[in-house]
Amino acid sequence: MYDEIAESFEWLFETFLDAMSVKKIISFLTDQDQAIAKAISQIMPKVFHGLCTFHLMQNALKHLGYLFKSGSKFSSDLKACIYDYENEHELIEAWNSLI
Repeated sequence: MYDEIAESFEWLFETFLDAMSVKKIISFLTDQDQAIAKAISQIMPKVFHGLCTFHLMQNALKHLGYLFKSGSKFSSDLKACIYDYENEHELIEAWNSLI
């Protein structure tokens, strides 16, 4: 996009919804840029707006980098929580164990 302002994202999301025949979207994963968040709340107010997995990992590295040290299971356990569990109960157990 030429500019990354809320109005441009609003146009983009309206165009996306038109292309999708206005099918109901349940969740939208982004980098949670403020302009994107504002546009999503305006165009798709009932949609869950979450952080994409790439940015989840980047934030984990930024804030918890010391846990990623060599020999630590933290990285593999975190990735398992993000990617591997389909059963909610198993995910909750794994997350609680990670914490």
